Amino acid sequence: MNNKVIPVTTMGFMCLGMMSVLGSLGDLGFATAGGSLAGATGFALGCLVLGVCAILNLFYGRVIDTLIFSGGVAFALTVHNIAARDTHLTAGWFFLLWTVFFFYVWLSSFRSGWARWLNLLSVWIAMLGFCLLYWTRLELFGLINGYAGLIGGMTALYISAAETLNHGWSTIVLPTGAADLSHRDAEA
Repeated sequence: MNNKVIPVTTMGFMCLGMMSVLGSLGDLGFATAGGSLAGATGFALGCLVLGVCAILNLFYGRVIDTLIFSGGVAFALTVHNIAARDTHLTAGWFFLLWTVFFFYVWLSSFRSGWARWLNLLSVWIAMLGFCLLYWTRLELFGLINGYAGLIGGMTALYISAAETLNHGWSTIVLPTGAADLSHRDAEA
């Protein structure tokens, strides 16, 4: 087992996955939306741990993961207050801007493997669902947002598991579509 360096992306994608799954389960009515566990987990993981992961990935030169984690931190810091303080029109514009951000990060992920590609695809679709939900108030867009967020969370958890197992076994146990990403920390 290779224990020289633990992949920082493991913790970052685990945080994103937990935040997305808990938030999406609340959006879909399978859990209490805005509950204390989901809120505390979202803030702690989304703002504190994910922020550290973003900074560490920046030092390792992993641009795509730095963008993903930094976007997650910024989103987590702002989304908790938007429903209570802003109008539906303002909230729609807020989510449209996040849609644009995650769309161009998704475009840059095409060479990062299918797992990151799928994760970012579902994230920008979820942001677009939020945007359209606030603008139109049609529950259909809430369902689109919830299921896209759930897929995004599940792929983030998969990436976390793949990075951990692939690193620990020094071979590809769970593929992500980019073999060079699985072993980049082993060489550090």
